[in-house]
Amino acid sequence: MMTIGEYKSGARAMLLGNYSVCIAAILLGEAISAVASMVFLNPGRGNFGSMIYLISSLIILLLTGVLHAGYKTMYLHIARKQDAAVTDIFFCFKNHADRALSVLALLIVISFICSLPFLALLYFISGMRITRELSIMIPLAVPGRTLLILAAWACFLVFVNIRFVLVFYIYADDPYQGTMFYLSESQKLMQGNMLRFLKLQLSFLGYALLCLLTFGIGLLWLIPYIHVSNAGFYDTVLKSRVSDSFEESTLS
Repeated sequence: MMTIGEYKSGARAMLLGNYSVCIAAILLGEAISAVASMVFLNPGRGNFGSMIYLISSLIILLLTGVLHAGYKTMYLHIARKQDAAVTDIFFCFKNHADRALSVLALLIVISFICSLPFLALLYFISGMRITRELSIMIPLAVPGRTLLILAAWACFLVFVNIRFVLVFYIYADDPYQGTMFYLSESQKLMQGNMLRFLKLQLSFLGYALLCLLTFGIGLLWLIPYIHVSNAGFYDTVLKSRVSDSFEESTLS
């Protein structure tokens, strides 16, 4: 298994000559998301207007989520020394978009269900309230408890969702499977590798803090760096699993 430094050095090597494609793809995706938000997210008046706003927000979240899932295809191409193009971000829309939508919707549902206990704690302990405009208000009357609940909530979501981080890399390799296949395969690949993946993500924390000094411009460099490293991680655990399966079949 490769080390964290090897994933990152491999990503830097693969990105040479591909940063222009990555930056163009990021800017295009963000522009599409911004335009969609401006056109369709117009807060209405009253309960009906708020409900329409909420539904529109969920639809845009799903559609832009599928768009961003297409980035995995581009980064996977780069990690594998294959030709990458800006249009790779539309991969999910061109290859069974309904399945990509169902995968993303299921991931959102899982995160929501896992969040319910913490939302209940915020409601009863911190006095969280939902306004008529469907926005959440959390008064800081008990900031210590509130911050503790928020920290526990974030850690639990990381613990739950880290096992599903590879779903759209798997989808990029095989967009013809059912929804549960991608979640199941991601869990299998991440078994025994979750801590290593978490360490890989934390190794970028210093760079992320430095990007704050550039008012976010540095993210155009950091985002491809992170995702190509993740694509390399996916390829490594995939090859390791194939190798293990081959050895088991040979022994049997």
